[in-house]
Amino acid sequence: MTRLAILLLALVTLPSCQRVRTMVKAKPASLSPFMEHRSEIKRQPSDAAFQYIWRTSDRQAHTQARPLRELYIAPVTTHFLRPMRIGTVRFDDRLGTQRSPAAQEMAAKLRHEFAVALANSPAPRYRLVTAPTPNSLTLEMALIELNPTQPKINAAKFVAKLMFGPLGSVGGLMVQSSGNIAIEAKIRLSRSGSLLYQFADNESDKLTLYSIRDFRPYGHVDKSISEWAGQFVDLTGQRPGTQISDASFWTLAPF
Repeated sequence: MTRLAILLLALVTLPSCQRVRTMVKAKPASLSPFMEHRSEIKRQPSDAAFQYIWRTSDRQAHTQARPLRELYIAPVTTHFLRPMRIGTVRFDDRLGTQRSPAAQEMAAKLRHEFAVALANSPAPRYRLVTAPTPNSLTLEMALIELNPTQPKINAAKFVAKLMFGPLGSVGGLMVQSSGNIAIEAKIRLSRSGSLLYQFADNESDKLTLYSIRDFRPYGHVDKSISEWAGQFVDLTGQRPGTQISDASFWTLAPF
């Protein structure tokens, strides 16, 4: 099924249609050693904001966390970042090949966007602090996958669709051009280091008819980071156990 046909199916049915979402959403990235208690981490429904979640069962930790109203966002680590993929080929670490040159930039952007989203919230639960305090929670994040969109391939596929119609779309499916970004995150008590909550998610390029982000290496990644930041703010304002909805997997917006 072509991207056009899938998008039309999404438009005809409900945007939250589970079948369509399952077909086009990025599959979960395998968990890295950054995550703790990996055997206990639970896979979430496909329409949840984060694909994996873990919550502590330690009631004392929850009691200690409840009155806290400060949040420290630690620098995002790239220590667990996997080798970059080009098309359908993944580089091998043993060959000395590469991770994304934009990794540090995207790691810094993750931290910045989460801070901005929290600061701009009309009723933020937490006040940002520049260092951990006895009265703060700490958000730790890891960037574990980062693969750019392939603008040249997308441009060629776009021309093929204009010239050959559906035949060009079908041919374009033979070549992988989508990028992705995968993150993992942990929230802990700053004072004791006790782990409270973990989440992980992987996002690929949104389904589009036409978007300028298709022609920018990290255009879709930028959007995913912004959406995660908003979802995190929503998470902090909800009761424990409340499911936060995922962002749409398709868009008609050209920018």
